[in-house]
Amino acid sequence: MTPDSTETARRRGPGRPPNPQHTARRRQALVDAAIECFATTGYHDTAVTDITERAGVGRGSFYLYFDSKREMLDAVFDSVLERIVGTVTTESLGEPPRSSAELAARVRRTGEALLALLDENPGLVRIVTRESMVDNEISTRLMGLSRTLEAAAAAMLAEAIATGAIRPDLDPEFTAHALVGVSVAGLLRAIRGDLEPADRTPYMEALERFTTQILAGPIV
Repeated sequence: MTPDSTETARRRGPGRPPNPQHTARRRQALVDAAIECFATTGYHDTAVTDITERAGVGRGSFYLYFDSKREMLDAVFDSVLERIVGTVTTESLGEPPRSSAELAARVRRTGEALLALLDENPGLVRIVTRESMVDNEISTRLMGLSRTLEAAAAAMLAEAIATGAIRPDLDPEFTAHALVGVSVAGLLRAIRGDLEPADRTPYMEALERFTTQILAGPIV
């Protein structure tokens, strides 16, 4: 039994053991409903009944999976962060890059995939911009996302240095911090609505050229 199912069973009390697959589906349905509600009316103006009605379940079902609306907000941010990390992982992992140009192109594809994720899920944008300041814990978790992305980028850079694909004098951690910072800046511009669709291709081309210059520039 997983930790989630054990916790759910504790809340349900004695009786027939829950079906793990049904439990996971019902919980995810509530999270998806909360994402829609928070995106539409905001966290503070959303009631638990708004979430359960959108999910098509009774109010009591909510408390089988979550102790409070605040705990649901944590689950919503978990879902948002998982989608972002999943997108980055899909685009950045794989065979080690064979050249700086190949690695720069991979960085560009990752940025384009993140922008596509925002386009396909506008509710995520509203949640991140409106609810990230609910409390310090949420803000800290978003900072943790940046550190996670930097760690993944640093590992990829270290591997590329080891294989001779990029210049050997680079510090993987510092370089990863710089590249993620530039990428996140573009993502934030898109979230704020300051990066129009017509501007995205030039922006990504500039990001690719910038990355190539860092990774393959002259050793000084």
